[in-house]
Amino acid sequence: MVIAGIDIGAHSLRLVLPHEGLVFEEPALGAFNDKNEILAIGHKALELKGKNEKIKVLAPIHDGTVDLSVLEAILDELCYEFRLFRMFQKTILLVSYPTVLSDDMIDRLKDAFMALGANAIYFDQEIWISAIGSGLDLFLPVSSCVLNVGFSNCDIALFHQGSMEARWSSRLHNGEKAAELVSRWLERKENMEVSPSTIDLLVQKMGTVKLTRQPEAIKIRGIDLNSQALRELVINENDMAAILAPLARELGQWVSQFLESLDEQHRNDIKDRGIIASGGTMKIKGLAETLQTLADCPVYVTDEPDHTAAKGLEALMSTL
Repeated sequence: MVIAGIDIGAHSLRLVLPHEGLVFEEPALGAFNDKNEILAIGHKALELKGKNEKIKVLAPIHDGTVDLSVLEAILDELCYEFRLFRMFQKTILLVSYPTVLSDDMIDRLKDAFMALGANAIYFDQEIWISAIGSGLDLFLPVSSCVLNVGFSNCDIALFHQGSMEARWSSRLHNGEKAAELVSRWLERKENMEVSPSTIDLLVQKMGTVKLTRQPEAIKIRGIDLNSQALRELVINENDMAAILAPLARELGQWVSQFLESLDEQHRNDIKDRGIIASGGTMKIKGLAETLQTLADCPVYVTDEPDHTAAKGLEALMSTL
């Protein structure tokens, strides 16, 4: 029997196998030729970008929209590369997905996996899988709260005695918002345009909402919007803290509003036990502390926030 867990993200695509753990973690990208045939996925797809005008490198989830045909092709190629469907062997798939995917899209993906030869497929939203990956006991008689802030999604949910009692989702407080803030700042203040990969580097390596006396700095390159010439710019952590401050402030207010929407007993449980936070955007330095202050509630980030869903898939696979 073949068992595999797939974590679909707007930024990254991950594959988890029993006893092997995370075996694939690469950009959620596909390279296609002029006949819309897939050539590569992940890092190999990224390497093909700009190499040939007939090759398109596409992200299936972008700006809150989903190109399902691109996503299907990428998942198909992932399954092929890791031989998830084999003769005379049953295949069971567990899939974690962001809330940007609708029920109709999930049904179509299920049909696609079944057509490939899957015997059983279990889809669940990333917030559920992240809650499991965080190690929380969701069946306790007291309430638990999980916040998951990914690249395209932001979800917060209340769990009580094995059920999800409340959930809010937002497309305004996520990694894409952070990238948008950086891009706008560069255009407005520095009159400069940089590549998406450079913005991603800035958020991943320099992302912070904390001011420091000795900020680290990084040199980037981009196009001057007036002269169209290539030029360099040095950005430090304090620049990034000022740029990303609105994201932290608005996310903190949103979390606070969610807590206020709960009944008193649930709210008191969460104020006492805290919020478990996961998702790649939670790697931004100082974000958890800012949320804790604004929401007046403890916030604990999982050990590997960008891998929490993958850990959840691994935990679920161990029960099969």
